[in-house]
Amino acid sequence: MEMVQVLDRLPHRVVWNIPKFKDLTVQHIDGVMERVKKSMEKDIQEKVDTSNKTRDVLRDRREYDKKTKKMVVKTLAFRHYLRIPIGEHRRSLIDMVTSNHKLAVERLRWAERNKPMVQHDKRLCRLCREKVEDGAHVLFECSNSCKVIQLRKAFMQRLFRELLADKRVVGLLAKYVHEVVLEVFYAVEIYRLE
Repeated sequence: MEMVQVLDRLPHRVVWNIPKFKDLTVQHIDGVMERVKKSMEKDIQEKVDTSNKTRDVLRDRREYDKKTKKMVVKTLAFRHYLRIPIGEHRRSLIDMVTSNHKLAVERLRWAERNKPMVQHDKRLCRLCREKVEDGAHVLFECSNSCKVIQLRKAFMQRLFRELLADKRVVGLLAKYVHEVVLEVFYAVEIYRLE
C-alpha cells in the first residue's frame, strides 16, 4: 500500500491496481516501472519547457534515433556532447546549454551584493550594450569585438562544410539556404557601387 501511495503522489501520478500476490508477474512490475519512467520524463520535460533558464536551448531538443533514423525528442538520454574529449570545451558547452554561465542574462537575474535583480530586457551585452547578453547574442550576433567576429567567421565556414556533409541535417541546411538566398536576397536588386 505504501507503494501505491508513493505512486499516487508523483507529479504525474501512476495508478497501480495491485493484483493478488499470486497474480503478480515480472511483466506487471515492468509495466509499473515503465509508467514511473514516463511520469518522470513528462515532469522533467515540463520543467525544461517552462524554466526561464532552459526553455530557449533545451525545449524540443532532438536527438538522432538510430532505430527510426529520425530526429526525436528524448527527455532523458546520454547526450553525445558529454563525450567531448577536451574537458574545458565540454564544460563550456554544457554550461551554455544549461544556462549555467556568467553572461548578463543569468548573472543579472539574481539580486546579489545589495544590487537588485535586473529586468530581462535590461541585461545588456557588455561589449555592444545594445542587445540582451545571452548565448545566441554572444555566439552569433554581437559585432563589437574583432576577435569574436574572426572566431565566428572561422566557425561558420567550418560549420557550413560539416553541415553539408551530415546526411541528418543537410535537408535543414538546404531549407535555410533556400529561404535566405531565394526568398530574401533574390527579392532585392543587386547593389552596384557607382
